[in-house]
Amino acid sequence: TVVLGDSHAMNLYNIFAKSGVFPFLVGISQGGCRPHDNKAGCHYDGFDAFAAMHKGLFSRIVFHQSGSYFIKDGQGHVDSQKAFLGSFDSFATDDVLKVISYLEKLKTLSGTSVLWIGPFVEYRYNPQEVLENPGAVRIRPESVVLFNALEKQIKALVEEQGFKEYRSFDTIFTVPAAAMIGECFVYKDSNHFSLCGEDFVASRSVEALTQIRDQIGK
Repeated sequence: TVVLGDSHAMNLYNIFAKSGVFPFLVGISQGGCRPHDNKAGCHYDGFDAFAAMHKGLFSRIVFHQSGSYFIKDGQGHVDSQKAFLGSFDSFATDDVLKVISYLEKLKTLSGTSVLWIGPFVEYRYNPQEVLENPGAVRIRPESVVLFNALEKQIKALVEEQGFKEYRSFDTIFTVPAAAMIGECFVYKDSNHFSLCGEDFVASRSVEALTQIRDQIGK
């Protein structure tokens, strides 16, 4: 199984690995690299060529990326904190469509099932804010609202495009609304899980990930 994507896919790879479910796991992910704005030095073109050359090598490819790059603020910027502070404008639907198109192409090139696991709701506070802001002990409420709306938008687009293998993050993983569980601060920054946060999510996803593993090839 390959986990492909941006820095959030690194979080996902670690969660997969820590679950102990997958006997063979490869992470091909890089911060700042997403297929809808494929930059020079990113891994997508190279991986496409490799997957085409070794068709059927992988049992499944799992794609995951940050959802904040589909969320635009009033100035049209994505991954902007302003969008979570009252300046949300719209969703970058063209970029969602580019991702779907890329994953369809990758499925054909690789001869392999490609599963898109949707974005997780991001914390959207600086963890240091907890010291001064009592509200920062939970995920920012505006983030919950925006990511829930984004999820509906992505689902509508994948259905419209006939892309069958999409799963919402929260249908597989349990992420606490609280930023702190016991002695674990779940987030290392505004939009990534900490190491113990990965442990928490992994420990509660074994059954769902086992089902995904067992569906491979069926």
